[in-house]
Amino acid sequence: MKIEGLRIKNFKILQDITLRNLPNMAVFLGPTVQENPLSSMFLAFCMIPSLTMFGQL
Repeated sequence: MKIEGLRIKNFKILQDITLRNLPNMAVFLGPTVQENPLSSMFLAFCMIPSLTMFGQL
């Protein structure tokens, strides 16, 4: 499955973020501290398979 775009709204510390036109491979870099935007975005990516399985996407 290729993710072409993603919108994350009101998830952990992310208020509203939209990613569009994602390439086949993307690298996200950020600080390594608890509750940073990068770790929240990674958690959102990890939730995609379960959300699609239960028809919530």
